[in-house]
Amino acid sequence: MADVSKEKLRGILAQAEAAAKKIRQQRDHVWGIQFLLLADDKPSDAAGLKRIKGFISGVIENHHHEGLEAGSRDLTAVLTMAASSGASLALNSSFPVMSEEQLHDALVAHAEQIPEGSTAFSRVEAALFAVKLALEHHLPRCVLRLAQIRIPDPDAAATGEPPQDDGGDTGLPAPAQAKDKVPKEESGGSLEQARDYLDRAYILVNLAVQHVDLSVAAMSSFLDLDPAEEDDAKPSDDSDEFFVIT
Repeated sequence: MADVSKEKLRGILAQAEAAAKKIRQQRDHVWGIQFLLLADDKPSDAAGLKRIKGFISGVIENHHHEGLEAGSRDLTAVLTMAASSGASLALNSSFPVMSEEQLHDALVAHAEQIPEGSTAFSRVEAALFAVKLALEHHLPRCVLRLAQIRIPDPDAAATGEPPQDDGGDTGLPAPAQAKDKVPKEESGGSLEQARDYLDRAYILVNLAVQHVDLSVAAMSSFLDLDPAEEDDAKPSDDSDEFFVIT
């Protein structure tokens, strides 16, 4: 561990609070769209299925990606500022080399039992990896599984024609299917698969919020301030005091 001045700690804390706000908003939005993929509340017709595919994919691609990316940048800035201020980060060297599945399990286990010697910035690191895993792995695969769902064509069903692939809502013409090719609904995506990835993304983003909130609380405690009061705080005469962040 290394000493961090009170003045520098205020800047780090402000950046962490900004990250927490952005990530919390994204967590709440993910929680909201989970209900659209409930297994017992599936769309009853092709039009309903197409609407839900387009809506959820649009929300994830246009809003969650941007919001989580901004939160990721804030968390990276927290670690960069802390390192340049001489803080002891106690980072986990295993996280960067893990596969997506290993990292997911490791992050969940890490949250259940914080390793000995961890610091407030260890939590920020765990939050960063959780956000990036949800952003770069789970949410894109949720969109992919939705795109792979082939929407039934009621007219084709009535005439005995095979249903046409909607091209994953890409706007491109669907490629001709070979007669012996396995249909996408059998080999591709489903609402259940999309929901599974969305649930995993929610778990990770929620863990990130918890980690950052606890990190903010730890830093705030060294400033003798409640997190909600930090915005109104002004530098004091003892701004050259030093603290050890653990």
